[in-house]
Amino acid sequence: MVVAGIPRWIWVLAAVCCLLVAAYCWWRKRQTKIVPDSDETLALRGLEEARSMIKPGAAREFCAVVSNIIRIYIGKRYQIPVVRETTEELVRRHLADADSPLSLHAAALREFLDLCDLAKFAKGELAEEDMGRVLEQARLLVEAMRPVTAVATPKKGGTP
Repeated sequence: MVVAGIPRWIWVLAAVCCLLVAAYCWWRKRQTKIVPDSDETLALRGLEEARSMIKPGAAREFCAVVSNIIRIYIGKRYQIPVVRETTEELVRRHLADADSPLSLHAAALREFLDLCDLAKFAKGELAEEDMGRVLEQARLLVEAMRPVTAVATPKKGGTP
């Protein structure tokens, strides 16, 4: 059978193609796009998980984990490989350099790392409330280093 001068099998083929395109579009629309977590979110999540380590006698392991979370975050955030550096190397290479992005956070970061080093290497025992303060210092460091996002401001004489 021929419709409008075009064989029927071409009409069927065209209809099947249209259905396939529609099905593909519907399927793609239903696919959820997974947005990876930001470096800040990962660091803050890690710090929250470290909270469960706060217990008597666990200061060394706790501070090692929290310090490592901050070092990994700094490495990702600023593309600075600080995970394997000692605190002194980090201070000498990055905190003392006024051009380093870490120099803005030098005092807080140095205080945090020194406290962690005390617990890790000098076998300084920390009370649970002190470990809570270390965790809070780490959280504040992540918040302070969070990238600033641009905020749209209305133009003069106009509406937003």
